[in-house]
Amino acid sequence: TALSLLDLRENQLTGEVPSFSVPPILYFALSKNKLSGTIPDMFWSNTSYGLIDFGSNQLIGTIPPSLYTAKVTGSLL
Repeated sequence: TALSLLDLRENQLTGEVPSFSVPPILYFALSKNKLSGTIPDMFWSNTSYGLIDFGSNQLIGTIPPSLYTAKVTGSLL
């Protein structure tokens, strides 16, 4: 069975977004937490998403160059 939804919204998560590789997933949400720093470039490699939501955090920096080649099939928030 493949993971299709990972919803970590509103969990008061703190700190930086860790470098990890997420398998192809339909819905990935980390919004409304207290995450800081940048979104690691490694996060975007070899993935396919329907929706990604990092909104309402304290993220800084530029959009990773690899985002332009990521397979986002739905929305990026």
